[in-house]
Amino acid sequence: MPSPVLVVGGGPSGLTAALSLAQHGVPVRIIDKADAFNVESRAHALQPRTLEVFIFLGVHRDVLNLSRTVPPMREYKLPGGTEVARTWKILEKLEPSPGRPLREALSLGQCFTESILRDHLGRYGVQVELGTELVDIQQGTETVTATVKRHRQGGSEEIEDIQAAYIIGGDGGKGRTRKLIGATFEGQTKDSDGQVFTDVKIEGLSIHYWHIWSGPGKFTILARPVSDAGSTFNVSVIGQNFDPVDLLDRQKFKEFFHKKSGRLDLVFKDMKSLSYWKPNMRVVNKLSEGRVFLVGDAAHIHSNAGGQGMNASIQDSFNLAWKVALAYKGQAAEDLLSTYHIERLPVVAQILAANSHLYTHLVQKKSSDVEIEATPRANKDGFLRWRNDALFQLDVNYRWSPIVMDEPARDKKDEDDLKARAYQGYPGEGVRAGDRAPDAPALLRTDGTETSLFSIFKPYIHTALAFSPCGVDTAAALGLTETYSADILQVVRLKRHGVVGPVEAGNDTSTCYDPNGTALVASSQTGSTTSEVQEVTAYGVASVFTPSRNRKKGYARHMMRLLHWVLARRSALPPTFPKEWGTPPDQKMLQSAGVANAQFSVLYSDIGSEFYRSSGLDALSHNGWCVAGSTETSWTFDTEASPSSPPQSSDATTPSHNVKHLTQDEVTALYDYDADWIRDDLSRPSATGSDASQALRATRFTFLPHKGVGGFNISRTVQFAPDLQPLMPLSRWGVVVLPQSVSTLPDALASYGPDFEAKAAKALSFVSWTFDTGRKQKTLVVTRLRADEDTFPLLLEEMKAVAREEKVRKIGFWYLHPQLRSIAEAKGWKTAEREDHLSAVKWYGDEREEELEWVYNEKFCWC
Repeated sequence: MPSPVLVVGGGPSGLTAALSLAQHGVPVRIIDKADAFNVESRAHALQPRTLEVFIFLGVHRDVLNLSRTVPPMREYKLPGGTEVARTWKILEKLEPSPGRPLREALSLGQCFTESILRDHLGRYGVQVELGTELVDIQQGTETVTATVKRHRQGGSEEIEDIQAAYIIGGDGGKGRTRKLIGATFEGQTKDSDGQVFTDVKIEGLSIHYWHIWSGPGKFTILARPVSDAGSTFNVSVIGQNFDPVDLLDRQKFKEFFHKKSGRLDLVFKDMKSLSYWKPNMRVVNKLSEGRVFLVGDAAHIHSNAGGQGMNASIQDSFNLAWKVALAYKGQAAEDLLSTYHIERLPVVAQILAANSHLYTHLVQKKSSDVEIEATPRANKDGFLRWRNDALFQLDVNYRWSPIVMDEPARDKKDEDDLKARAYQGYPGEGVRAGDRAPDAPALLRTDGTETSLFSIFKPYIHTALAFSPCGVDTAAALGLTETYSADILQVVRLKRHGVVGPVEAGNDTSTCYDPNGTALVASSQTGSTTSEVQEVTAYGVASVFTPSRNRKKGYARHMMRLLHWVLARRSALPPTFPKEWGTPPDQKMLQSAGVANAQFSVLYSDIGSEFYRSSGLDALSHNGWCVAGSTETSWTFDTEASPSSPPQSSDATTPSHNVKHLTQDEVTALYDYDADWIRDDLSRPSATGSDASQALRATRFTFLPHKGVGGFNISRTVQFAPDLQPLMPLSRWGVVVLPQSVSTLPDALASYGPDFEAKAAKALSFVSWTFDTGRKQKTLVVTRLRADEDTFPLLLEEMKAVAREEKVRKIGFWYLHPQLRSIAEAKGWKTAEREDHLSAVKWYGDEREEELEWVYNEKFCWC
């Protein structure tokens, strides 16, 4: 077995390094001396550059699903602690641009970030080895030996020598790696200061603000909501010229909070362990020694001002991992590894300087600052107000690096001048070698599908952007496709106008075209850490009808068998058409009509499951349409509880939710966005499905609700029941849960912007419905549901209120997701197999039936 790379430390920097190496195909082990994973929020700010790194690592969608925007700061006047002194943003959001689409920091507790990274790392078969402590390091010429001590239950210990190709130490400021390579910290320690913090549930405090009570010149009390749901806060006491070390006692901490904030009404529950930090702003004198490297807090320690520490740590690992991978594979000289120190040390030093400046603004200097801060000057740092755009880390650059090549005449600055702008960069200037690569959205392949540079860039392969303004094959002219193999380099060919042919680099290249003149792209399609989502052709069988005189003669079954030859892709069919079936369908006619080549087809049976299943590709098979997920979760109103005098349903606002009814047009508009949200869901292997482990194996498929598919149910009801009272005319076809900051659906949708990532980041919870008037009971049938455990109960109650008003006796969900179904059943809803409209699917791919999962198998698919 080849020697692995050993990563020491299971925090954000260690996990980022391990994940990036695993994506490179490099064997890796990761150890942590802790006996359990971190469950505290700790660092929380995710700056835009880190979010871009998460895009490249394939974890950004999971991060977006759990994170929130940084809440506004809200300071209270003392004494009393309840009257608001002012409200402001600690960091201003910048306007996004095509090259910089992410211009706002997000908030996500460190424990959640670590959990996401561990989950993705686990997909490569790598697990964090807990209870395993680094003891010693012995350097060799081609390997390095790490002696580790593993703690066993019962107090026993086990010693193991791990022969590693390299060691990456991300074990924090007190870790062993730094000490074992003789690296020393340089910087300052604030001996008279200190900070104590904990995670705790607080009753009676809004989660929409980051709350502040200030003791000018001495302390600041902060209560930051950990998420946009629940009641957990990260509460910290920051002391300057005051060391709150005594507050590590739980009772003393609570007493200090209540006394100094004046908020005796706030109740603390489930307080986690208290942590203490002595302010240190320090950086090591060297980032590596031999085959051992330092990343994150093992290399530099920051204050919590400016939200820089964790972000710098993640970017350390992202910078280092690809270099280690190339050296490990023999695809680059060992000298490449020295550029990690050359590139990152100037950046870290300048981050530390900016961070140390902001540290002085964690506590107000004097009482009069309250009035001064109430009308702050633009672009000036102040008390818990950061106005330095460099904090977003989008301008970090390595223009002085020895591996950066640019035209010498373009930049006459010497190396020291270039290093001096390593952090703040060159805002407003064009892109240069050594800068962060910008995005380029709305690129179109020649097949019409959309992509972007951020979708193309991967941490495990180099990308060459070959600009061909005059039709010249730049990549071929430079010899790129002949010099480098496809597992090292992908060539992306861009042209402003016209269509160009693919770069000659093998079968894994394709061409992209941008009709707006932005670019043309030809890029290789390599491996991905997420599910590959493709658009396919699929059909729904709307009706099967046989005249009464021809029934029970086998005509219907024969017709359904012939239908396979009309719909299926050729590779799914037997090599020859059965002679006993007569004349086969005209394939040229089908192609000209745009039919055939389907991946699957569906139908809804009212005659049980056996008939359509037996209508397979030949007379003997039972591989026709198979019933899948034909359940209904329903609520039936009691006969005694007359709906004639129901509680009135109306648009409502709760402390954390803004619930609005949907018109027919609004449902249609929402379906357009939901199509992108569904695509986003499916790109994550465990995003859907009744069982997470099964979902990782399953081939999942669905229809999309837009382009009239979901709207058909509304149109049908309107057309066939226009005189049915009191249902018609109907103005409410669904309910949506909006953010508190907006009051209408158009406003909410407008806030997303045109790009897919923005839509995917802020999926709305909603439910749409239609009415089945053909049953004995008038039934409200849900056509589409998007909800989580928090919003689903609200939607249930709103539907019940609408049903009462419309004198509907029953509400039904088709194939409700198991997690949501358990919530409904706990509230008295019942689940049973449907007796009619049985959803059935015929799959024309190579996957077996047990490998398939029809997700979003809801009423909107019904045809």
